[in-house]
Amino acid sequence: MDHDFPVYSFQLTQAIDMAVIKRKLEPHGRIVSFAARGLRFIPDHPAWPPAYFNLDGTFDLATKDLYMDDVLQFVEFLQEVLAVEIQGDV
Repeated sequence: MDHDFPVYSFQLTQAIDMAVIKRKLEPHGRIVSFAARGLRFIPDHPAWPPAYFNLDGTFDLATKDLYMDDVLQFVEFLQEVLAVEIQGDV
C-alpha cells in the first residue's frame, strides 16, 4: 500500500513514560495503546493530526490535507501539555 502524504517525525528532548503521556493527553482526545509499540493520540481538535508516540521517544504525524500552521500549533500544544521540548523540522 502506497501512502501519498507527508509524515513528519519529532523527538522529545526528555524521556517520558508512555503512561505519563497517556495521562496528560487523555483529557484532550482519544488514546489507543499499542502495548509494546507505543500509542496513538487522536486529538479532539479537528484540525490536528493523530500523533503516533514510539517507545524510543519519537513521535510521527501524518499530515495529509492539513495546513502547516495547524501542524505547528499542534506541536506547540504537545510541548506545553507534556512539559518537554520537541525537536524536528516541518
